[in-house]
Amino acid sequence: MPGRRHDDRVHTLVDRLTGSAFITAPWPQLEPVDLRTAESQVSDPSWNTISFEEARRRSTRIVRTATIRRAPLVSRMDIEEVEYHELLWKPNWLLDGTLGGRQLRILVDALSGGYYVVGS
Repeated sequence: MPGRRHDDRVHTLVDRLTGSAFITAPWPQLEPVDLRTAESQVSDPSWNTISFEEARRRSTRIVRTATIRRAPLVSRMDIEEVEYHELLWKPNWLLDGTLGGRQLRILVDALSGGYYVVGS
């Protein structure tokens, strides 16, 4: 888009397990990685509670909300998706343990400290 400044970009992350959307600091420009190669394959454990399309909607919604809060008189804004990454993993720990004689698998969010039972 002509006249678009680099600082007009907003970076978001959507946690597909919890559905939470976040505005993040700008990411460093990385070289593209072909996720289809065997060396770089990461399997999706299918713990997602929202679809990729719903994650995209939540990302757009958080950008609109933040823009309205900063400039309440803005009546119309155009949001253009420049780039997306369907699989972007954040740091987490996956723990196996026993509680009351019951085997549990727990995912611990390394950013928030939150935890989720993902298997028993």
